[in-house]
Amino acid sequence: MGSVDGGNINQPALGRPGVAAARAGFVRQSGGLRWHLRAFFGRNRHADFKRAVAQWLEGWDPPVEGLILVGPSGGWCLPGAFLQRYAHVVSVDLDPLSPFLLRWRHGVRVHPVREDFVTALPRLLQKYPRHAVLFANLLGQLPLERTDHEHVIAALGRVLEQHHWASFHDRYSAELEPRQARAARALSTHAPMTPATLQQLGYSGVWIDHGTQDVFPASLPRQYFPWRILRRRFHWVEAGCVAPSRSARPDRSPLGIG
Repeated sequence: MGSVDGGNINQPALGRPGVAAARAGFVRQSGGLRWHLRAFFGRNRHADFKRAVAQWLEGWDPPVEGLILVGPSGGWCLPGAFLQRYAHVVSVDLDPLSPFLLRWRHGVRVHPVREDFVTALPRLLQKYPRHAVLFANLLGQLPLERTDHEHVIAALGRVLEQHHWASFHDRYSAELEPRQARAARALSTHAPMTPATLQQLGYSGVWIDHGTQDVFPASLPRQYFPWRILRRRFHWVEAGCVAPSRSARPDRSPLGIG
Protein backbone atom coordinates (compact mmCIF):
# COMPACT_ATOMS: atom_id res chain seq x y z
CA MET A 1 0.00 0.00 0.00
CA GLY A 2 1.13 3.57 -0.63
CA SER A 3 1.63 6.05 2.18
CA VAL A 4 -0.30 9.28 2.57
CA ASP A 5 1.54 12.61 2.45
CA GLY A 6 -0.29 15.92 2.48
CA GLY A 7 -3.51 14.30 1.31
CA ASN A 8 -1.90 12.53 -1.66
CA ILE A 9 -1.30 8.83 -1.98
CA ASN A 10 2.39 8.10 -2.61
CA GLN A 11 2.71 5.01 -4.77
CA PRO A 12 5.34 2.50 -3.59
CA ALA A 13 8.45 2.33 -5.74
CA LEU A 14 9.00 -0.48 -8.23
CA GLY A 15 12.76 -0.41 -8.66
CA ARG A 16 15.57 -0.91 -6.21
CA PRO A 17 17.19 2.37 -5.08
CA GLY A 18 20.39 3.20 -6.92
CA VAL A 19 19.73 1.01 -9.98
CA ALA A 20 20.08 2.93 -13.23
CA ALA A 21 16.97 3.28 -15.35
CA ALA A 22 16.87 1.75 -18.82
CA ARG A 23 17.64 4.28 -21.56
CA ALA A 24 15.58 5.30 -24.55
CA GLY A 25 16.98 4.68 -28.01
CA PHE A 26 16.37 3.37 -31.50
CA VAL A 27 18.58 0.30 -30.93
CA ARG A 28 18.18 -1.59 -27.66
CA GLN A 29 18.62 -5.14 -26.38
CA SER A 30 14.89 -5.75 -25.92
CA GLY A 31 13.40 -3.74 -28.77
CA GLY A 32 13.97 -0.92 -31.20
CA LEU A 33 14.80 -1.17 -34.89
CA ARG A 34 16.00 -4.77 -34.72
CA TRP A 35 12.67 -5.89 -33.27
CA HIS A 36 10.64 -3.85 -35.78
CA LEU A 37 12.44 -5.56 -38.66
CA ARG A 38 12.03 -9.00 -37.07
CA ALA A 39 8.32 -8.40 -36.44
CA PHE A 40 7.68 -7.09 -39.95
CA PHE A 41 9.45 -9.88 -41.81
CA GLY A 42 8.14 -12.53 -39.40
CA ARG A 43 4.52 -11.35 -39.48
CA ASN A 44 3.24 -14.46 -41.25
CA ARG A 45 5.06 -16.80 -38.86
CA HIS A 46 3.69 -14.80 -35.90
CA ALA A 47 0.08 -14.80 -37.12
CA ASP A 48 -1.14 -17.68 -34.92
CA PHE A 49 0.41 -16.10 -31.85
CA LYS A 50 -1.15 -12.71 -32.58
CA ARG A 51 -4.56 -14.33 -33.06
CA ALA A 52 -4.22 -16.03 -29.67
CA VAL A 53 -3.34 -12.73 -27.99
CA ALA A 54 -6.27 -10.98 -29.69
CA GLN A 55 -8.71 -13.67 -28.55
CA TRP A 56 -7.38 -13.46 -25.00
CA LEU A 57 -7.70 -9.68 -24.94
CA GLU A 58 -11.30 -9.94 -26.17
CA GLY A 59 -12.09 -11.62 -22.88
CA TRP A 60 -10.47 -8.88 -20.78
CA ASP A 61 -12.91 -6.01 -20.40
CA PRO A 62 -12.20 -4.08 -17.20
CA PRO A 63 -14.73 -1.38 -16.23
CA VAL A 64 -12.47 1.56 -17.12
CA GLU A 65 -12.18 4.12 -19.89
CA GLY A 66 -8.43 4.53 -19.99
CA LEU A 67 -5.42 2.27 -20.49
CA ILE A 68 -1.78 2.52 -19.48
CA LEU A 69 0.00 0.46 -22.13
CA VAL A 70 3.48 -0.61 -21.04
CA GLY A 71 6.08 -1.64 -23.59
CA PRO A 72 3.93 -1.92 -26.74
CA SER A 73 6.79 -1.15 -29.16
CA GLY A 74 5.06 -0.79 -32.54
CA GLY A 75 2.01 -2.77 -31.45
CA TRP A 76 3.08 -5.69 -33.60
CA CYS A 77 1.44 -8.22 -31.28
CA LEU A 78 -1.62 -6.13 -30.38
CA PRO A 79 -5.01 -5.95 -32.13
CA GLY A 80 -6.14 -2.48 -33.13
CA ALA A 81 -9.72 -3.23 -32.07
CA PHE A 82 -8.55 -3.71 -28.50
CA LEU A 83 -6.69 -0.39 -28.37
CA GLN A 84 -9.62 1.46 -29.92
CA ARG A 85 -11.88 0.51 -27.01
CA TYR A 86 -10.27 3.12 -24.81
CA ALA A 87 -10.94 6.85 -24.81
CA HIS A 88 -7.46 7.55 -23.50
CA VAL A 89 -4.30 5.47 -23.96
CA VAL A 90 -1.02 6.29 -22.24
CA SER A 91 1.88 4.44 -23.86
CA VAL A 92 5.07 3.89 -21.87
CA ASP A 93 7.93 2.85 -24.12
CA LEU A 94 11.61 3.71 -24.53
CA ASP A 95 11.42 3.36 -28.31
CA PRO A 96 11.06 6.77 -30.00
CA LEU A 97 9.25 5.13 -32.93
CA SER A 98 6.56 3.51 -30.79
CA PRO A 99 3.84 6.22 -30.85
CA PHE A 100 4.22 6.74 -34.61
CA LEU A 101 3.98 3.02 -35.36
CA LEU A 102 0.93 2.62 -33.09
CA ARG A 103 -0.84 5.38 -34.98
CA TRP A 104 0.27 4.11 -38.41
CA ARG A 105 -0.59 0.46 -37.77
CA HIS A 106 -3.68 0.81 -35.57
CA GLY A 107 -4.97 4.34 -36.04
CA VAL A 108 -4.57 5.01 -32.31
CA ARG A 109 -3.22 8.31 -31.02
CA VAL A 110 -1.53 7.68 -27.68
CA HIS A 111 -0.14 9.94 -24.99
CA PRO A 112 3.53 8.85 -25.15
CA VAL A 113 5.78 8.56 -22.11
CA ARG A 114 9.37 7.83 -23.20
CA GLU A 115 10.70 6.63 -19.90
CA ASP A 116 11.62 3.42 -18.10
CA PHE A 117 8.29 2.07 -16.85
CA VAL A 118 9.89 1.19 -13.50
CA THR A 119 10.20 4.88 -12.70
CA ALA A 120 7.19 6.11 -14.69
CA LEU A 121 4.46 3.67 -13.68
CA PRO A 122 4.01 4.61 -10.00
CA ARG A 123 3.58 8.25 -11.02
CA LEU A 124 1.14 7.38 -13.81
CA LEU A 125 -0.96 5.20 -11.51
CA GLN A 126 -1.40 8.17 -9.23
CA LYS A 127 -2.25 10.50 -12.11
CA TYR A 128 -4.67 8.05 -13.77
CA PRO A 129 -6.15 6.09 -10.84
CA ARG A 130 -8.96 4.53 -12.91
CA HIS A 131 -6.92 3.36 -15.87
CA ALA A 132 -6.24 -0.32 -16.43
CA VAL A 133 -2.67 -1.44 -17.12
CA LEU A 134 -1.44 -3.83 -19.83
CA PHE A 135 2.15 -5.06 -20.04
CA ALA A 136 2.56 -5.89 -23.72
CA ASN A 137 5.10 -8.70 -24.05
CA LEU A 138 7.60 -6.79 -21.93
CA LEU A 139 8.25 -8.39 -18.54
CA GLY A 140 10.10 -11.41 -19.91
CA GLN A 141 12.68 -9.04 -21.43
CA LEU A 142 13.25 -7.13 -18.20
CA PRO A 143 16.52 -8.97 -17.32
CA LEU A 144 18.05 -7.44 -20.46
CA GLU A 145 17.28 -3.93 -19.24
CA ARG A 146 17.64 -3.90 -15.44
CA THR A 147 19.79 -5.66 -12.87
CA ASP A 148 16.97 -5.45 -10.30
CA HIS A 149 14.44 -7.29 -12.47
CA GLU A 150 13.57 -9.79 -9.72
CA HIS A 151 12.86 -6.94 -7.31
CA VAL A 152 10.62 -5.23 -9.90
CA ILE A 153 8.62 -8.39 -10.59
CA ALA A 154 8.15 -9.01 -6.85
CA ALA A 155 6.84 -5.46 -6.34
CA LEU A 156 4.32 -5.44 -9.20
CA GLY A 157 1.39 -6.96 -7.30
CA ARG A 158 1.77 -4.50 -4.45
CA VAL A 159 2.06 -1.46 -6.72
CA LEU A 160 -0.92 -2.53 -8.85
CA GLU A 161 -3.23 -3.86 -6.12
CA GLN A 162 -5.86 -1.14 -6.67
CA HIS A 163 -5.92 -1.53 -10.46
CA HIS A 164 -7.15 -3.87 -13.13
CA TRP A 165 -4.07 -5.13 -14.94
CA ALA A 166 -2.95 -7.81 -17.34
CA SER A 167 0.25 -9.02 -18.90
CA PHE A 168 1.50 -11.35 -21.58
CA HIS A 169 5.20 -12.08 -21.42
CA ASP A 170 7.89 -14.64 -22.20
CA ARG A 171 7.99 -17.54 -19.74
CA TYR A 172 10.37 -20.02 -21.42
CA SER A 173 12.22 -20.09 -24.73
CA ALA A 174 14.48 -22.50 -26.58
CA GLU A 175 15.83 -23.58 -29.92
CA LEU A 176 13.23 -25.98 -31.33
CA GLU A 177 12.78 -27.89 -34.54
CA PRO A 178 10.12 -26.17 -36.70
CA ARG A 179 7.97 -29.31 -36.85
CA GLN A 180 7.81 -29.57 -33.07
CA ALA A 181 7.16 -25.84 -32.71
CA ARG A 182 4.27 -25.95 -35.20
CA ALA A 183 2.68 -28.81 -33.25
CA ALA A 184 2.47 -26.77 -30.01
CA ARG A 185 -0.99 -25.69 -28.86
CA ALA A 186 -2.17 -23.07 -26.37
CA LEU A 187 -2.76 -24.14 -22.78
CA SER A 188 -5.17 -22.93 -20.08
CA THR A 189 -4.30 -23.73 -16.47
CA HIS A 190 -4.36 -22.54 -12.87
CA ALA A 191 -0.83 -23.87 -12.34
CA PRO A 192 2.28 -21.94 -13.38
CA MET A 193 4.42 -23.50 -16.09
CA THR A 194 7.54 -25.14 -14.66
CA PRO A 195 10.40 -27.30 -16.00
CA ALA A 196 8.28 -30.31 -15.03
CA THR A 197 5.50 -28.98 -17.27
CA LEU A 198 7.92 -28.77 -20.19
CA GLN A 199 8.96 -32.37 -19.60
CA GLN A 200 5.32 -33.50 -19.47
CA LEU A 201 4.78 -31.76 -22.83
CA GLY A 202 7.60 -33.82 -24.30
CA TYR A 203 10.26 -31.11 -24.50
CA SER A 204 13.94 -31.63 -23.75
CA GLY A 205 17.13 -29.67 -24.19
CA VAL A 206 18.10 -26.30 -22.75
CA TRP A 207 15.29 -23.85 -22.01
CA ILE A 208 15.77 -20.23 -20.95
CA ASP A 209 13.73 -19.17 -17.93
CA HIS A 210 12.73 -15.52 -18.45
CA GLY A 211 12.26 -14.89 -14.73
CA THR A 212 8.51 -14.31 -14.86
CA GLN A 213 7.38 -17.14 -12.57
CA ASP A 214 6.16 -14.69 -9.92
CA VAL A 215 4.39 -12.09 -12.06
CA PHE A 216 0.94 -13.44 -11.17
CA PRO A 217 -0.57 -14.73 -7.92
CA ALA A 218 0.07 -18.48 -7.69
CA SER A 219 -3.57 -19.54 -8.10
CA LEU A 220 -4.47 -17.13 -10.93
CA PRO A 221 -5.93 -18.73 -14.07
CA ARG A 222 -3.54 -18.19 -16.95
CA GLN A 223 -2.95 -19.14 -20.54
CA TYR A 224 0.20 -20.12 -22.40
CA PHE A 225 0.60 -19.31 -26.08
CA PRO A 226 3.19 -20.90 -28.37
CA TRP A 227 5.18 -18.39 -30.41
CA ARG A 228 7.56 -19.22 -33.25
CA ILE A 229 9.46 -15.97 -33.10
CA LEU A 230 12.12 -17.23 -35.54
CA ARG A 231 12.25 -20.35 -37.68
CA ARG A 232 14.04 -22.29 -34.94
CA ARG A 233 13.38 -20.02 -31.96
CA PHE A 234 10.33 -20.88 -29.89
CA HIS A 235 8.75 -19.13 -26.88
CA TRP A 236 6.03 -20.06 -24.43
CA VAL A 237 4.22 -16.81 -23.58
CA GLU A 238 2.24 -16.57 -20.35
CA ALA A 239 -0.90 -14.40 -20.16
CA GLY A 240 -3.17 -13.49 -17.27
CA CYS A 241 -5.54 -10.82 -15.95
CA VAL A 242 -5.66 -9.54 -12.36
CA ALA A 243 -8.53 -7.66 -10.70
CA PRO A 244 -8.06 -5.13 -7.88
CA SER A 245 -7.55 -6.55 -4.42
CA ARG A 246 -10.75 -6.73 -2.40
CA SER A 247 -8.91 -5.20 0.52
CA ALA A 248 -7.73 -2.24 -1.55
CA ARG A 249 -9.66 0.95 -1.05
CA PRO A 250 -11.76 1.71 -4.15
CA ASP A 251 -10.98 4.98 -5.88
CA ARG A 252 -13.98 7.18 -6.50
CA SER A 253 -12.23 10.07 -8.16
CA PRO A 254 -13.06 10.95 -11.78
CA LEU A 255 -10.85 9.87 -14.62
CA GLY A 256 -7.60 11.79 -14.48
CA ILE A 257 -7.31 12.54 -18.18
CA GLY A 258 -5.11 15.48 -18.88
